[in-house]
Amino acid sequence: MIFRYARDQNMTTILLSAADAESSLPKELERVRVRVLIWPELRIDAPENCFALDEAIENLFGYDWLVLKNERAATSFLRRFQSNRELNELDDLKTLAIGESTSEILLGSHIHVDLAIDRFPSENIFAALAGYAGDLNGLTFLLPSAGLNCELFEQQLTEVGARVDNVTAYRTTSDNQRLAQLSALLLGGGIDGVVFTNSPALDEFSRLVDTNDLPRVLAGVAVICSDPETVRAAHEFGLSADETMLNPLSADALTQLMNARRSA
Repeated sequence: MIFRYARDQNMTTILLSAADAESSLPKELERVRVRVLIWPELRIDAPENCFALDEAIENLFGYDWLVLKNERAATSFLRRFQSNRELNELDDLKTLAIGESTSEILLGSHIHVDLAIDRFPSENIFAALAGYAGDLNGLTFLLPSAGLNCELFEQQLTEVGARVDNVTAYRTTSDNQRLAQLSALLLGGGIDGVVFTNSPALDEFSRLVDTNDLPRVLAGVAVICSDPETVRAAHEFGLSADETMLNPLSADALTQLMNARRSA
């Protein structure tokens, strides 16, 4: 298994999960001259430094909204905040929780949630926020994250005159270099397809890249699912995977699929 930044245009490049690295699939794929990349192991941890997060917490009065886009953001922010502040200091700040598990963490800590939004579809987040808050121009939003992706709703908020401070509150892997390489390859079109052998792998990848907006991250990448349950999970993320389902999954079938997509 190789992980190179440069891409050989003559080879198909397929991305697999860390859990699939020990399976027979990588060797089978390499047998038919498919380059295999393994995404870094998911490991939610504290970032190398919390300077930006600490500064944001110190100047909390300057924000109108606290946006917690997932349970990692909620847990990491609250842990850092409670190290030297009282939770009741959040009472003057409006709070947006994205996803049921995020809301549960906040309510379990007795923190008010002004607006709770489902994690899917991600396109609805801005509309729900605008419907609740009205005029967003001039409002300020604190968004703790892993600092990997700019969400669609961030861009939309900026476009209407709001300010979003995306501050690093956690990291999703200890191998930052490999994650940066992976992001560069995805952005530059260096990956042809990604294989999800089960539905948990989809959630793991979403956590690794720190966004539910997988259609944007995987734009131009063939999404290959090994069973109907995984296809349904892919659809929930907004991915088109119905035509790329392979069951049973094999290197030969995968190669035929990728060749067919290239010639289409």
